[in-house]
Amino acid sequence: MATVFKRDGSPFWFACYPDRNGKTIRKSTKTSDRAAATRMSLEWEHAEQSAREGHASIATFQKVMSDISEKVMGEALPSMSIRQYFEEWLSYLPRTNAPTTVERYSHTTRLFL
Repeated sequence: MATVFKRDGSPFWFACYPDRNGKTIRKSTKTSDRAAATRMSLEWEHAEQSAREGHASIATFQKVMSDISEKVMGEALPSMSIRQYFEEWLSYLPRTNAPTTVERYSHTTRLFL
């Protein structure tokens, strides 16, 4: 069961919860609000439990972090649209690929979008 505690000299609450292998994790929540820290620790524990049961995916972890952000800070993490993702990806291609490769990928992306 996830719990929270304070360390001497720190204004922040720390989360204590079991990871997917059963090892106890102690991590700062970086918040001085006990209720927010408790919610964070429970969500982290839930993510670890999902990983242990084999239900974890990148989308699951992104959703957990976005939910924590929304509950604690009142704002969900931004998520990119497919168009934004491809535009950002295409902007990095010229650094590591030949111009013909960049053009081929750009053309394929335009067709897809």
